[in-house]
Amino acid sequence: MLQRAVRDTLTPDQYRHLARTAADALSAAWPPFARDIPLSAALRDNTAALTSCAEPEVHHTEVHPVLYQAGRSLLHRDQAAEAREYFQRLLTTTTRYLGPDHPDTLVIRRDLALWRGEAGDADGAVAALEELLTDVLRVGGPDDRLVPVIRSHLAYWQECAGYKTGEAATLADQVRMLGAEHPGTQTPQRRLVYREGRLEAYGKKPRAGDADP
Repeated sequence: MLQRAVRDTLTPDQYRHLARTAADALSAAWPPFARDIPLSAALRDNTAALTSCAEPEVHHTEVHPVLYQAGRSLLHRDQAAEAREYFQRLLTTTTRYLGPDHPDTLVIRRDLALWRGEAGDADGAVAALEELLTDVLRVGGPDDRLVPVIRSHLAYWQECAGYKTGEAATLADQVRMLGAEHPGTQTPQRRLVYREGRLEAYGKKPRAGDADP
């Protein structure tokens, strides 16, 4: 009742400012890499409580970073289904407040697709990333910063699902946007050479759990 009484005395601008300030404080309190599991769980609960009474405010013009932190702190594989459900809810609210083509909406769709894969649905992750790539190309064009990122994830989940990898397309994007000698280009290039060499040497696809060098 006290919280409600305080909130009811605020103007809309004051309410938005207070909500964003609280979100800033939660974001600043988050431990690096979410290694403190009990603290991360408490911060997620507080973020959920804040969102329940200030959902429009934490989506004002953009998604507040604490909403990403809450989902991405679900690091363990046994939390994959929980993370998928979290980003599905976040996608629904972000689309409602910011629209389907807002950059934050597209990033959340990326995260949701990845958690679908981690939750055991590699085919679903591939389908979601392919659809997302189409939309990002439509909205931002081929030079959008998300394009090579999505293609890299798409290549990984295609491989996990047993499809032909799209790593070559990722490398072509990186070379075009960054140059052949840029460090960001070297990683997918080494990965592609490694994968092709491994396929040729063993005559089979790598297992889904195989790590890149």
